[in-house]
Amino acid sequence: MATPKMVLTRAYYDSKILESVLQRECGKGVFIDSTAEEGMPKVCVVSSKLGTSDVTCHTFRNYTYPVGSESRFAGTPDAQLWEALRASSAAPTFFTEKLLNGTLHADGAIVANNPTAVAIHEAQSIFPGIPIELVVSMGNGLAEPKFVDLWKEGSKDKQLGWYDILDSYIYAAVQTEDVHHMLVELLPPEKYFRFNPKTRCAGIDEVRPEKLVEMVDDANRYIEASGERFRRLSEILKPRGMRHFWNQISYAIGMEVRYVQNLFDPVFREEEVATES
Repeated sequence: MATPKMVLTRAYYDSKILESVLQRECGKGVFIDSTAEEGMPKVCVVSSKLGTSDVTCHTFRNYTYPVGSESRFAGTPDAQLWEALRASSAAPTFFTEKLLNGTLHADGAIVANNPTAVAIHEAQSIFPGIPIELVVSMGNGLAEPKFVDLWKEGSKDKQLGWYDILDSYIYAAVQTEDVHHMLVELLPPEKYFRFNPKTRCAGIDEVRPEKLVEMVDDANRYIEASGERFRRLSEILKPRGMRHFWNQISYAIGMEVRYVQNLFDPVFREEEVATES
């Protein structure tokens, strides 16, 4: 059933079903309204704006920018949550694009499969002039590239076919590690953490139980192997009051001692003079 449906709608799956699930779970909440919740962080999700020769990023966000600062990316804080999730997850061939306010949106991975650089730019736009303190990037898995013998035995022409060229372009477009390698060079290791487990190759619509179990096993092995990096990150992310608890106690005691010394400063000085003499 999927192949005829894709011919008619350019999508394997029924987008209306996805929309009904998102509407049911998200209600009519608007992104910017989430800031009324205590402790709510600043959040954005990325879609790809289509319909022009220049495919660009679009951010659905729950924040605005200070006066005099703006982002290079178009975006809005007024979209409903379900709309943003639907627009930013419209993976080509899986779901149809989402039309919002006259603009077609598709999966953000088309232009930013690793949106870490987008997040850094947004942070600098929200807090201009403030250095980046920490970047944590979570990947969805890194499969080993499979070897494809393009020079098949008996082939007369050592040339790539159109299919091979197109496949190479698609592979380059969905790469996530290029951004990672760039950030490794730009940010010190104590400020940049990237977690991306090596996994067996699986489609984004994989639902077979045995394959899902494999993904979980791959992730668990990665977590165990990366235990030290997770520990270092947890220390950085601890509330400052907890992280520096003993330092604060030591500082407080030192201040109390100095206060007492200042109260009885003449006495201490007399003792020092007597000791020296």
